[in-house]
Amino acid sequence: MNSLAVPADVDLARWQARAWVWLGQPRRALAALDRCLAINPQDLPALARRSWLRHQTGWLDGALEDARHLVALQPEADATAWFNLGYLEEQAGHVARAAAAFERATVLKPALDTAWYGLGLARLRLGELEAARPALQRCTELQPFSPHAWYQLACVAAESGDAAEAHRIVAHLQGFEPAVASQLRAELKLAGAGA
Repeated sequence: MNSLAVPADVDLARWQARAWVWLGQPRRALAALDRCLAINPQDLPALARRSWLRHQTGWLDGALEDARHLVALQPEADATAWFNLGYLEEQAGHVARAAAAFERATVLKPALDTAWYGLGLARLRLGELEAARPALQRCTELQPFSPHAWYQLACVAAESGDAAEAHRIVAHLQGFEPAVASQLRAELKLAGAGA
């Protein structure tokens, strides 16, 4: 095989994978990506695509394997890869690993609001209320009109015994997400918050 054949084979496998995804054939797309990675096991885009497809087809262990390999190949380069690893670790129930991956993503890309949110949720699941608060606050700074982090912050405040802060957050949510504010008020049993 000459040296020009390898890139052509990789390009063909990549094209086939994209086509099979487009045609709704994820198993065939995975087979094409397997061929691509057999030629070049360090093909970062192919690893990322295969991890995503493995997750989409219900193979969480395979998705995690690829995601871990991807960040091992480029530990300082790609915040999105670290976020994706955190998401998959959380899905697998490895909450401490998820928190570590989300934290790495926030270091690499401080403006990645989803990583801050993931970090906050992971810390909540670990029972680290006070450690969750700054991550969730950072998420609200980056995405001020997304109710999810606000909702979690209100829950942290209520659970920490800071009813005044929980009321303040519910009142804030009332201004742009009244349905979420109403739900939160009912769940936290906050009389009159944001009314």
